[in-house]
Amino acid sequence: MLSGSKLSYCDLNIPVGPRCREVCEHAFKRLSLIFQRPATWKTPKVGRANGRSIICCSCCVHVLRGGGLLPPPKIDSWAQELLQKHPGCRVLQRLSVIFSDVSDLQAVLNGQANSKLFDIIAVIPTNHEALQACIISTTLIFDIIAFDFEGPHWINKIRLNRSKGKVAAEKDVQFELSYAPSFNGDEPCENMIYTANRLTEDVCTKKIKNIIIASGASKPAEVRSPKDVVSLGYLLGLDETTTRLCLRNHAHRCVTKGDARKHGKTWVAFIPSTTHPLPPTPAEINL
Repeated sequence: MLSGSKLSYCDLNIPVGPRCREVCEHAFKRLSLIFQRPATWKTPKVGRANGRSIICCSCCVHVLRGGGLLPPPKIDSWAQELLQKHPGCRVLQRLSVIFSDVSDLQAVLNGQANSKLFDIIAVIPTNHEALQACIISTTLIFDIIAFDFEGPHWINKIRLNRSKGKVAAEKDVQFELSYAPSFNGDEPCENMIYTANRLTEDVCTKKIKNIIIASGASKPAEVRSPKDVVSLGYLLGLDETTTRLCLRNHAHRCVTKGDARKHGKTWVAFIPSTTHPLPPTPAEINL
């Protein structure tokens, strides 16, 4: 976190796994974070620095055609313990949906009540047609478009133009780049660089600021500091300022958008204050 900055750095993609608590505790020392629960559904066809962190427990699911209920969001008990150690933080829930047909995605996001309980919604298309369809759809509401850089759902060729990128920007949809998969081999690294080049050259202009950088880390050693991610940003074709915006401002826009979707565009929170006591009542003044 930069000294004097109003926003903390965020990591919007930390999968839940055997070492998830270690990853979160390690990331708490460096930046704000959001984490993601592994797949629980199967489909037959397709596969601060102010101390105010953001954590998202999420559920990653495959769209199941013809049935199946979406599990509700769940906050693990150890997440509550982390919040007690880091007061002022928030715990959110992220839903990541892997899909190949936009009609199946619509059935999950619009047809199941549990989808509305999640704070952040991400979609992972498995083919180019699904990618284009979710961007231009007027009935689907989500926050992030993610990519499977090392898994079976990688899109070999991303054919998007700036008109599609403008539509995504108008809907305030972020494209997510996760760097931890690139540590597992040359092919995931090449896929990440290829996607970043397509987004920066063909989709997102300087006026379209809708890219976020996340870790996708399943081990503590895979979490990188903002300074290290800035160096990685040069490899992705991003300058230092843009990389910091992708780590901080754009990620906070996702959280704000999710808050507006769940609670309305305006809400009020009352927080007890010890530094600014309430003014005396008229009865106390008379005394």
